[in-house]
Amino acid sequence: MPFIVATLLLAAAEMPETWVVKQGDTCDSITRAVYGDPKRIVDLHKWNTLGPTPHHLVPGQVLRLRAPDDAPAGGPDATLTFLRPAVRTRHLLEWSPATLGMGLFRLDEVNTLRRAGAALRFRDESTLVMDENALVVIYGDVPAPKQPGGVSLVDGELRLALSALRQKALAVATPAAQIETAAKTEGVVAVDGSQTSRVSIFDGSAAVAATGAKVTVPSNSGTRVRAGLAPEAVTVLPGTPVLAPETPRFVVWRGPGTAVDLRWAPSERATRYRVQLARDELFVDRVEDQLTDQPAARVLLTSEEPLRLRVIAFDERGLQSRPSKSVELGVVVVGGAPTQQGVVRHRAPAPLEVKLPSGWTLQLGGKPVLLPLALPVGRHVLTLVDASGVTAGEVNVSVAPRPPTMRREGAEVVATFLDEVPEALPPALNGASMRRRSALVWSLPQPAGAVELSWDSQPLVRAELTDAGR
Repeated sequence: MPFIVATLLLAAAEMPETWVVKQGDTCDSITRAVYGDPKRIVDLHKWNTLGPTPHHLVPGQVLRLRAPDDAPAGGPDATLTFLRPAVRTRHLLEWSPATLGMGLFRLDEVNTLRRAGAALRFRDESTLVMDENALVVIYGDVPAPKQPGGVSLVDGELRLALSALRQKALAVATPAAQIETAAKTEGVVAVDGSQTSRVSIFDGSAAVAATGAKVTVPSNSGTRVRAGLAPEAVTVLPGTPVLAPETPRFVVWRGPGTAVDLRWAPSERATRYRVQLARDELFVDRVEDQLTDQPAARVLLTSEEPLRLRVIAFDERGLQSRPSKSVELGVVVVGGAPTQQGVVRHRAPAPLEVKLPSGWTLQLGGKPVLLPLALPVGRHVLTLVDASGVTAGEVNVSVAPRPPTMRREGAEVVATFLDEVPEALPPALNGASMRRRSALVWSLPQPAGAVELSWDSQPLVRAELTDAGR
């Protein structure tokens, strides 16, 4: 008797909006179970951006099966365009891990956890960026044309970059206020643990209402709203920080904990600053986020990847400035860690390990060099050139010879090297410069006993030499 598979099909009105992935689920098996027609796998893919095939579904992952009953005809209200590393979403069900490209609809919630971030893009190309520990509820576009659609910010910080295509205001509801922002508006809305709202507008404008009172916030201005109170007087935002001219373009990697010292000009009306390093231009994927009350900071790197850095100023009310111009910080690996004098020490004849940011090149004596790089004994200045062809800086490298063999010849100590030592940088014996006999042989009168031979302050040999030899 043939094996018959019976499939129970659900009416469209009864079909659930989501499917929680179980162990062994595939797109095909879910399509057959839900729609009863394997060709409708295109519908499953329509509502879920899963990346290149084959798709590897993860147990607990939530897939959307259809649009919510009140969804707009144009598709999702918003889409998750960036998330890292721990972001979760919820729609009527338990919290589940968010996925890149996930569509978000009315009443969907997005929550970024510690050291996480997310970017949402609305259908009109407006972008909202969530910082860590933020909770947002999607309103979407409501049917009434005069009513703004938008989001509810329960906690955390939300950065706004509204498209010129937006036909009506974007509403941001917070526990303390209602904010409506016009098209082409950029700024930040923040809610802290006491439910105080802070609105900082860089470009465009926003109307902020609370307890029956309303203020208009123009460009480069902000206001604060405490829970249960009217919006405070609108004030000018603190001045935008300007990084010092000597801000490094790159740092030579010393391993985890490599330090970068930053300075910037004090900003008007600023009482503290926020220093951020991130892997992306939106500063969502941040690796450093520290506060300081001084116009200077030291940040410690944890990996070799290239980063971008910027500084934000805050006034006494917590309103924030437009971020400083972001600067790319290249992390460069050249041989071993540099010394305190900023010199990379290396030993011949091994090739010098060099890792550069993507698109960067290396020059020696004004000429491009190829990697791996084998340098002769001596001091060298390597020039780093960024992807746009601009010189980013220099790295000093000292390449030492291999330890020589040593012997006594009467009253002299003779050192025979395997590598040619430049005559301008002679080896030193007990602190005194040796004399060159040939390309590889150096000598110096020295009484019998303990000797130490070094080159360019790098010890090479310590030995006890007698008249009989080494």
